[in-house]
Parts: sequence; C-alpha cells; structure tokens
Amino acid sequence: MNNNQTSIEFSSAKYSGIEKDQPFPNQIEITVTRSGNLDNFNSVQLHLRRGMTTAEEGVDFDGMFSQWIDFEPGQTEKKVYIDIYDDFELEGTENIELKLIADSTDPSVVLGENITTTVSIFDNETTYLEFESAKYVTVEQDDPAINQLEITVTRSGNLDNYTMGEVRVINGTAEEGNDFYFGDIWANFEPGQTTTTLLIDVPDDWNLEGTESFQLQLVDDPYNTDIELGENATTTIEILDKQTTYLEFSSAKYVTIEQEDPFLNKLEVTVTRSGDIYSHTTAYLDIIEGTADNFDFYIPNLMVDFNPGETSKTLEIEVPDDWNLEGTESFQLQLVDDSYYNDGIELGENATTTIEILDKQT
Repeated sequence: MNNNQTSIEFSSAKYSGIEKDQPFPNQIEITVTRSGNLDNFNSVQLHLRRGMTTAEEGVDFDGMFSQWIDFEPGQTEKKVYIDIYDDFELEGTENIELKLIADSTDPSVVLGENITTTVSIFDNETTYLEFESAKYVTVEQDDPAINQLEITVTRSGNLDNYTMGEVRVINGTAEEGNDFYFGDIWANFEPGQTTTTLLIDVPDDWNLEGTESFQLQLVDDPYNTDIELGENATTTIEILDKQTTYLEFSSAKYVTIEQEDPFLNKLEVTVTRSGDIYSHTTAYLDIIEGTADNFDFYIPNLMVDFNPGETSKTLEIEVPDDWNLEGTESFQLQLVDDSYYNDGIELGENATTTIEILDKQT
C-alpha cells in the first residue's frame, strides 16, 4: 500500500450475538475500518457469503446484502447492523459469513487482512459450557487445603434447567494422585446458575522438578444436544514448583527519554523472583541490540544478586543525550537460562523486556 491508498477491513475476524425471546431490538454491530489516506471519498461492498452461511436469512437474521459502505473524507469507521431473531428452535450455534469486495473502479482502495468475518449466533435454547479461562497457574503448598486452586466453569444461553457438565483430566508432565488431586468430575448448575467452581489440591512433593502442567477438558456429550461447548472447552493448569526459583522482568516493556545528565534520570528495570526465595540467587542478563546500540545507553552491571528472602531487584540503565535527531530507538534485555549450571532456576513469561528510548530532539 502506498501513501496515496486507503486500506479497508473488518475491525475483527469474529463477531457474536445471542437470540433473545424479545428479538427487537436485538442487533449485532459490525465495524468496518479505514486507514492510510483518508482524504478521499471511498466505497467498499459488503457481501453475504450465502454458500458458507449456516444461519437462514429471513428466519435467523436479516440485513441488507449486498450493500455499499461509503466513507466520507476523514472518516475512519462505519457501522453495519444485523438483526437477530429467536426462532424458538434447538439448533445450536449458527454462523453468518461476510466478505468485503473492493470497488474495481477505485485503485486507491486496498483491502486489509480482515476481508472476511464470521458472525456467530448463539442459540438461547442451547446451554453453552466452557472454562472461564484457558489457563490457570498455581504453586505447590505445604498444606494444599489452605490454597486450593479454583477452576470456574461458566454457563450461558439456556439457564432454565439443571445441567451437568463432565470434566476429564488429561495428564501432562503433572500426574493426578501425585502432583495434584482433583475430586470433582462434574460441573453442576442449578436453574439460573451461571458459574460453578471446581477445587484442585496441589501439595508440595518436595522434589526439584520445575513447572509441571496438565489439562482439564469438558466432555461433549453427543447424546445431549441441549449442551454445546464454548471456545474454552479445555484449560491448562500450570503448577509452579516450590523448590524452583522463577525469575522474570516485572514488565515486558519500559520507556525512558534521553537526558543531558543521565544520572538525574536513570531507568530502573525490575527483575522479580518467586518460588524458592530462600537461597542466594544470581540472575544474568544479555543485551539484544536493536535500533539502539551501546552509544545510546549504558548498563554498568549485567548481573543481579538476590539475597535470601528478596523477591525483587532493580537494574539501572543510563540513557545519555547524543544530540542526534533519530526518533525512538529500542533494544532488549534477556534473562539467561542457565540450565547447565543451575537447574534450580526457571525463567517466567517475561524473560525478555523491551527498552524504548525516546529522542530528546524529536
């Protein structure tokens, strides 16, 4: 796309709505966005992909298809609305497939990545079950009853009945009966209830083993068409090891600005420690140069020492003003995974952090 062109696309590759007993007004809002050159009047056609749409037009939904979407100069988005009807039938989720088609007479318009979108219509006669989160994290405890991990299963759609959802364990590196105990295999919902909680005991086995994990899976019962599983039909449980030391940056990104005297405004980058915090630990860091190089910043020390009991340490970075007009520059700091010399240390999710340096001349 060049500077004279404008890009048009759906703001999302996926939209959703649910049937209601009172269908009016019950609409799904679709957003079409425009970026790039906004100086001109532009149009794009919204097309219904009937061969790929499982919902029935005129019965499950209505809209104006096809239709032109017009952007006035300076306008960055337009809204399109689809009416959703309750047909009072048990049918599960149905989909509408939409596509954008560029105006062949206007070469200034290009289509972005989201040229198609799926609109899901959830059935209010169907009960939808899923985990509230796709991932849960806990840590071993000497007394697991004090810190039981709570797993939430949610219910939406039809809430009028008593519902039972079966939950299965998929062993991974963690094993049931050894690393964790899961008593309930049913998620039970009373009429009107939208959430229920399952409890998992995670004892400390006193072994140095690092992070272990397993999965819980909701079971799709083919003999019960009243129940359908949502996107989070499976969730992953990560168990942090109490004998392992976990190191990571407190943030995935830090921002600072050049200073004539860098000592007046040193950037503080924090490394955190969790898990086993009772020994002396040294964290080593590497610099990954980006647009900023060693003329743009200075780090006096690439080692961070934790004394017993300490959970965070601060690293200082000096950012002098080089008096050049250069815009924002950046580099990365990376914690070093020293598994050969110290298998008692494991890196967390923020093992790398990005440092952005704002230019004082920009």
